[in-house]
Amino acid sequence: MRPLIRLNLNPQIRETVPALGLLLNTFGPYCAFSEEPIFDVAVPWNRASGQALPASIPPGDSWEAILLTSPATFTAWQRHRDRNLADLMMPDVDLTFRLLDSPFTYDLETVKVTYLNDIGEPDGESETRPLAIVRGATDRARATIDLFALNSDYFAADKRELTIPRSTYLSREDPRIFLRTDTWARAAQAADWIAEVNPNARPMLLDQVRAIVGGTGFWSVWATVLWRRFQDRDLVSRVLMEPRETAEKFATMKATSGKTPPESPGPGPHNVFPGTRPDWMF
Repeated sequence: MRPLIRLNLNPQIRETVPALGLLLNTFGPYCAFSEEPIFDVAVPWNRASGQALPASIPPGDSWEAILLTSPATFTAWQRHRDRNLADLMMPDVDLTFRLLDSPFTYDLETVKVTYLNDIGEPDGESETRPLAIVRGATDRARATIDLFALNSDYFAADKRELTIPRSTYLSREDPRIFLRTDTWARAAQAADWIAEVNPNARPMLLDQVRAIVGGTGFWSVWATVLWRRFQDRDLVSRVLMEPRETAEKFATMKATSGKTPPESPGPGPHNVFPGTRPDWMF
């Protein structure tokens, strides 16, 4: 779960700009909990009250507590909302991911998958397939995974079994675990490219990989795969954080002109994952 750092917005912005726009610009178009990319529908969620905020309404004083959630993540919250929010980890409060000793860890696990028919009976033979699973190293992390059903409500973590109605699987009403698995495969392929490329061309390839990451989302999957493969903080940082030379260019431009360059705020090729807390690297 990508750790986030929130901008201190002045009251005029908080009172006039819609919540969805502020969240997209501050943290990028990704669910704060599942990390899946958000292409259309999203729900601003207030972690203090547990309530949804209309996307088109300025957040006002609630800015300090709102996070962007995907429909599947918010629906999971609605199913489990009787649980205590104080027992959870929040990405804009806690250091939710680290390269070492991370509260949330990601791995490709072998899972027994069973599809059910409309009357709840097995629909065909069970199959074994690799799925990218998120697990918690602490009670609070595990409670967060369970409340937001980050591995879906159909996954039995202790048995490594996914038992899901086939109609639910085909409807893609909660595709998060499958999207995360697809992203793991893309990250592994990209790691192969990086390992094989001529060292002189590696910086350019890393910039291209960063663009791919922006489209797939699942920041923690990319961090996990790249770190395990290369054990290189500079490499991982270049893909998942704003490139140092870009940040320095913007800082120089701001220092000389007194104004922030128009292309620097928000997500974009220069900063695919805005609002990422920097101390996750150490």
